[in-house]
Amino acid sequence: MANIVAEREAKEATDAELKIFETARRHFPEEYVNMDRFRKAVGGDESLFRKVVYILNRGGMFNDYLNAYSKAPYSEGQLKAS
Repeated sequence: MANIVAEREAKEATDAELKIFETARRHFPEEYVNMDRFRKAVGGDESLFRKVVYILNRGGMFNDYLNAYSKAPYSEGQLKAS
């Protein structure tokens, strides 16, 4: 996730969003969800960590459908007739 966030423009999570991220995962065992380990996984870069949290809280980062895949059979949101 961090490599995607590093390559694309993403906002940083606020303190409130960090709290939501941590609270939503509180039921997991600490060996799976450890905020310090997550921070270390992105090289200790707090800005990058906050960007990853921002994306994860929203379920991912998505392209506009027209730009997502150039060979897709879609035009203006409609399927092209075969």
